[in-house]
Amino acid sequence: MDPIAHTLVGATLARTRLGRGVPLATTTLVIAANLPDVDVAAYFWGSDVALGFRRGLTHGPLGLLLLPPLLVLVLAAWQRWRDPSTPAPFAQLTVLAYLGALTHPALDWLNTYGVRLLMPFDDRWFYGDVLFIVDPWFWLILGAGLYLDRPPESTSRHRWSWRIVAGLATLAVLAAPLGRAVQGTWVAVVVVVALARRRSAVAPTRPGRIAAAALTLLLLYLLGSLAVHRAVLQQVAGQTRQLGLAPRELFVGPLPGTPWRRDVLLVSDEEYRHGEATVSASGLKLHPEALPRLPARELDDLRPGHPELAGFLGWVRYPWTAQAATPDEPTAEAPQWLLDARYVRQLPDPPQAAPIGVARIRSR
Repeated sequence: MDPIAHTLVGATLARTRLGRGVPLATTTLVIAANLPDVDVAAYFWGSDVALGFRRGLTHGPLGLLLLPPLLVLVLAAWQRWRDPSTPAPFAQLTVLAYLGALTHPALDWLNTYGVRLLMPFDDRWFYGDVLFIVDPWFWLILGAGLYLDRPPESTSRHRWSWRIVAGLATLAVLAAPLGRAVQGTWVAVVVVVALARRRSAVAPTRPGRIAAAALTLLLLYLLGSLAVHRAVLQQVAGQTRQLGLAPRELFVGPLPGTPWRRDVLLVSDEEYRHGEATVSASGLKLHPEALPRLPARELDDLRPGHPELAGFLGWVRYPWTAQAATPDEPTAEAPQWLLDARYVRQLPDPPQAAPIGVARIRSR
């Protein structure tokens, strides 16, 4: 998931009984919930190095074992420097740090990007394919819970901070291609939550109660999304049989902002067929065009000659190739590109415009 989602989880956990009365609880949980993403530093060595390193060692057993106590040691030292008379509760913070850190790979598993849960012992990628990597409803559920659970004596600065965050999130939702129904629902809920808080319709007389309710609602949302995923997977399997298709693998992934709709990829030995599906009797809609699948053997053949793509070649899940012809480079001489059908179904123009899932593999 995105950093905002991880931060909201840590902050909401800190607002419940888990963090009540524990110094540095919020700081610990928020940082710990993002801690495995310390591997983002790999981008300093290039995007392909990052693909080869990210969501690996720091998300696996050794990283999750060692990073939380290191975080607590740093926070305890900072607390000792700031206020020597009030030592940090090391044992309590360690428990919270482990809890926060463990939420991170669990959430990362939910999306299609994948996470290597067993690194460094096994470099396999695991995919939940349940939620889109940036989910507006995830933000809304926990953001509303935190806003409604904030103390009534919050300062004006605090209130304005929330308004700015809500405004920026709303702008992001309105700018994204989510559809008017999704955007209208988002705006309506934000307005209702703001009015409820302003008119004291929700009074946080028991701190943490609303935050706990938000976490419960989020869990129900995740379980519902998982149920939709499995239902669509079974439905697509039945419909492909009716159509006389026999794919070797079915990919059913999330689409942004619409958990009732699913992205579909039918994987055969030669090609990918793609489309969309919903939970209904005739929910599968396949696009007529197919993508040429790159066999695993040919993918392996690329590795010795393309060490600069080691990260991409280890990460790509559904590889296919295409060429981009230009006036100066006709198709026969055009560069060849390796793409991942999870994210790219048509070669962008220019190819470098794709934010993810595209790599140049050869020039003729």
